[in-house]
Order: sequence, then C-alpha cells, then structure tokens
Amino acid sequence: MSHKNKHSRSNATPNDLVDVKVRADGFKDGGTSLSVGGVKAKGGFDNSDYGIGVRGTAGVHVLKYKDFNNKVAVKAFAAKVEASAGIDLEALTNKDKIIGYELKAKATLVEGKAGPIFLHVGAGYTTGSNISDATINAKLAGNGIQIGKRTGVSLSGNEISIETLSLVGKGWLWGQYD
Repeated sequence: MSHKNKHSRSNATPNDLVDVKVRADGFKDGGTSLSVGGVKAKGGFDNSDYGIGVRGTAGVHVLKYKDFNNKVAVKAFAAKVEASAGIDLEALTNKDKIIGYELKAKATLVEGKAGPIFLHVGAGYTTGSNISDATINAKLAGNGIQIGKRTGVSLSGNEISIETLSLVGKGWLWGQYD
C-alpha cells in the first residue's frame, strides 16, 4: 500500500490532491511496471496562478502494465468513476488542468496506449465539455469527439484517439506526445 501526498513535492500547495493506492501484487523497475489487483482514489481542490479546479476519481483494476521507455500501457478488467470541473488557463498546455466540466463512469475490458494511439474497449457514460491538454472534448452519454492535440471519437464509451501532431513529427507547440 502506498500513500502519496503532493505536499512533499516541490512547488506543491496546501490544496494539491491526495493520492491513495493499494495493490495486491506487482513490481516496478527502471522502465516497466506491473500491477495486479489495484485500487486507486484521489481528489481535492487544485489552484494555480491561472485558475482553479476540483477533481475526484476512484478506480479498480485487475491488471495494469506500463513500459515507460517505449510509451506503451495496457489495462485490463477495470472500472473508474471521475468528476472534474474548473477554469484554469493552464489547460491549454497541461493535461491535469481543465476549463469546463466532465462526469465519467466506465468499465474497461481492455485499454491500451502505444505511442500516439489510444484505444478503450468496454462501456462508458461520459458527459461534459471541456478543454484539457490543448484538446477540446465534447461528450454526451458516452458519445463524442476530441479535437486538438489529441483527436478521436467515442461511441458508447468505446474510444479511439491519436496524438495529432505526432503524425508530422513531435509537434512544434506542445513538444513530444505523452
């Protein structure tokens, strides 16, 4: 079990999010991590020089694997609920900031990210409109689109998207895809 409080990090403020994680088994070495049977919850109030926001999320998973060196991630048999809202101009460049709101509930059979491509197969109900990480997101009842740094489509919570600027290089405005 691990508990991480952002107050111990540099540049943290008293309102930063608290993050609690529990996993049944797993490992992490230099470039990869594997988690089997995990639970995660975080939430709180976030403020910056350019705005404010609130966010809460809770999730469980059976299997999660990440290869940080090759930018590959896979999650299987998971569930997640999340709510976020805010007005923060840092959302134009930061994926942890938001202008707008989003309510999300999803069940995941399998979810994967390989380089610039993201795929989620399962079921979901996401409603909201926001700007986050230089991407405009609009969804209603799990159906919607993303346009901007990340471009994609969602249908009943199933989603496919791609890091748009990675198609022409690493992107002059946002840097490398993440």
